[in-house]
Amino acid sequence: MVQFCILRKKSTIFILGTIIMIHSAFIGCSNNSSLSSKDNTLFSLDNSTFSNIGIEYSWENWTYEEVSHEINNYLGEKVDEHTLALKSETGKKPVPPGNYPPGVRFGESDWNNYSVDFDICFNGAASFFFIIYDETNLFDSNENDNVQRYWFKISRDGDLTYETTLGTNIEYLYDNGTKLEIKDFNPDLWNHVSIKTINNDIVLFFNSNKIGKIDTYSDNDKGKFAIDGSSGLMIKDLQIYC
Repeated sequence: MVQFCILRKKSTIFILGTIIMIHSAFIGCSNNSSLSSKDNTLFSLDNSTFSNIGIEYSWENWTYEEVSHEINNYLGEKVDEHTLALKSETGKKPVPPGNYPPGVRFGESDWNNYSVDFDICFNGAASFFFIIYDETNLFDSNENDNVQRYWFKISRDGDLTYETTLGTNIEYLYDNGTKLEIKDFNPDLWNHVSIKTINNDIVLFFNSNKIGKIDTYSDNDKGKFAIDGSSGLMIKDLQIYC
């Protein structure tokens, strides 16, 4: 059975003479389009919503503030220094041994069938981690017969991998036998990332170019969108929609 992410709009009541018509609009998430409409926004990062994100670990340090210096985007356009961005200052506090990412979460645990758009600037950071549907991102490891959580990692050199909680699996990603990687990009510019749920595929786009399928989507997949990144990483204009 296919599950849908449902938003309920406020009921509108029209009265004409003795005729009363009640209109209730329900919007269901649909992932049948490769373009992915943003008509149904579930979350948009701004000053008012920054306090709603979940920061899981005590050593994580994220702020929402002005970029503070002009940075070009991948199209060569200047992005104003007063633009607000989510910034990672992780690394200023000691981190215990282990393999913890991602630790910053957006949304609700029962969300499903959604897509995400945002701009990212590595700003000297070494890597960026993310997962979509964090409640069900489970991986069966053959090496230790243990079910682990997993996430994806983009390195500043364009490598794309997935990693698991216990660190026993760090693998490159392939789509139909082709290794996925992000080519010819400058990690310290503003680059645009889209993670789209399209039918039964979760597809990564980078600067409007399709990188490939990174995962599959099933009826049971649900959860928040989660990220992490080393110190310096900046994210702006994040939207979760269906």
